[in-house]
Amino acid sequence: MRYAGAMHEARATYSRHGWLVLGGILLLVAAFWILLREGHRTTGGVNAAGQDLATLSSPRAESAAEKARRAAIGALGPIKRREGINAADLYKEAIGLYAELTEEEKNMLKHPHDKLDPKVAAALYAKIQPIMDLLRSARKAEYVDWGLEPIISKTNLSGKIGREQELTALALWDSTYRFQSDPDGAVGDLAAMDAFGRSEADSAIGLLVDDGIHAGAIDLIAQNAAGITGAAGSDLGDILRPATVEQSFQNGMNAEASMMQRLIDDYANPSTRNESMIEESIIAGNGPAGLPEEMVSEMQWMIQTEATMGTTLMEPDAQFQQWWAQKLSEVSSTPLATDGALPAFVAARTQSQMALVENAMVQAGMALEQNDQAQFQSITDPVTGQPFTYTQTATGFQLGSALQNHGKPVSLNFSTPAAK
Repeated sequence: MRYAGAMHEARATYSRHGWLVLGGILLLVAAFWILLREGHRTTGGVNAAGQDLATLSSPRAESAAEKARRAAIGALGPIKRREGINAADLYKEAIGLYAELTEEEKNMLKHPHDKLDPKVAAALYAKIQPIMDLLRSARKAEYVDWGLEPIISKTNLSGKIGREQELTALALWDSTYRFQSDPDGAVGDLAAMDAFGRSEADSAIGLLVDDGIHAGAIDLIAQNAAGITGAAGSDLGDILRPATVEQSFQNGMNAEASMMQRLIDDYANPSTRNESMIEESIIAGNGPAGLPEEMVSEMQWMIQTEATMGTTLMEPDAQFQQWWAQKLSEVSSTPLATDGALPAFVAARTQSQMALVENAMVQAGMALEQNDQAQFQSITDPVTGQPFTYTQTATGFQLGSALQNHGKPVSLNFSTPAAK
């Protein structure tokens, strides 16, 4: 199973090539920082008003009235932005319950295929049910709002990713255990896990999280497809729906464009510039005018490219390639984009294409499990339009796609041999 160990073992990253995308994004931000550093060297470390940057970046002195105002706002507590249940509140509660587990229990959850004493496994399954109940309830919530700043500002990225790994590992362990006696119920729990992943697709990094969590669900379903019945149809539909993948991809690309725009806006405003992540991370010296004009122009080009990229997932490949060729012809005038941005955009799109392909593969594989040749033949690769290839394996069968990922065809393994 590709996702064995719930993202903590051989495939511990969020997708088959997730960290490539993340690396590209971080390279993009790094290039931005480097160019700002160069601006600082040009200005000699002093802004246009001649003020020392250390003075600019020091906290403002607050008046008594300002402190009282902040205290009054803090006493109000969280402000509900919408009617109904916020799934993020349930996810945060689940994270809190997970923290109360012992280190031994957490380690067991990270290795869902380890052989445990039946009594130990049953006790662990029972103990994590309050956490799973929260994930199940969150799936039915009216909306999800984590109330976090964009990742590019002050979010603790490593801690955020770690918490997502932990809840996903727990849900995968729960579903793996439950497949032994209740396959349809296990699919429902995977749907709850998948909904949790979708709640994170609010940036390119969040898109990686969503892709990885979705891949874990797909792998486990493929390995247990023979035992799933029509009773799981609604839950399977929620996991495999193409429009969900399309929306997540568009959300991720739009969020990246929004964060880039926020960098421009925040740095142009002296009152927010000193509170930005950039000001905390580097010594910038471009003065009250904000970012250099040429850098703003390049960032605006990337904003437009990201926003448009988000709408291309379902369009014909020829149409996309024509638009992409135009983007590549423009890149010589946008050196900031060459430092990781364009490869990151394409890799993010490819991973979402893979999710579409694997969703269709699950449907085709389940048709074969049920000896429904007509249904199998009616399902084609949503990206290439070609039939999936079928290969018998020692433990089951494999479906393959013409879609390439790093030079290799995308494929999915099923554990039970299908009828010939």
